[in-house]
Amino acid sequence: MKKVLLPLLMFFVFSGVLSAKGFYIGGTGGMAGTDNFKDCKNEIKETNPYATVDLSQSKFFYGLEIGYESPLISENQLLGVRGGYNWHDTISFDVKANNGGRTIFKNKMQSIPVTAYYKYEFKESKFSVLGGVGLTIIDMKWIYTYSFESGGSKESSEENKNVSKASPHIAVGLEYRFSKLLGLSFDLKYTIGSEIKFDDSASTAKRELGFQGALAVRLYAF
Repeated sequence: MKKVLLPLLMFFVFSGVLSAKGFYIGGTGGMAGTDNFKDCKNEIKETNPYATVDLSQSKFFYGLEIGYESPLISENQLLGVRGGYNWHDTISFDVKANNGGRTIFKNKMQSIPVTAYYKYEFKESKFSVLGGVGLTIIDMKWIYTYSFESGGSKESSEENKNVSKASPHIAVGLEYRFSKLLGLSFDLKYTIGSEIKFDDSASTAKRELGFQGALAVRLYAF
């Protein structure tokens, strides 16, 4: 239900924003983060060579954003602030042992970045560059499911673990304005100290945001 209500709420908020000068809304998508799920898969295969391990791994994310810009010294120098909500692809592996046991391990992640930035516009070329710093709130959920089936009987258990973390980030971007209303931007971001582990063991699964690259389409109020 939350996955449906949140985008709808943001849509109505964004619709109102477009009537206020200096504000903008956007949609973004790209690649982000690293994880060690492939290493976990290899370790499982070493300890249990007869097990079947299916790995689903993706770095893709998509999101919505809202921002505000105001002239600093001249019209082509701007200070801005931007906030967003990103959905990251679920990473998982499915382990089927030859004794009837099955383990499914999933990681779900959302992130909320807030960035303050300086932007310089090259009016004649319609390009602009920006640099900024900010904070990203990471919301991560680990889901560990184990089931065992033998002789017509089945047992199962599930463990869920939610972890939230706030990490600083630095960001740069290059934007092209097709018109006063429409812009296309390529953004790079690095989130510092964003790694989150499932537990404290040396070989545990882990995931982090790290480097992120994305394209964003933005609609500006004017």
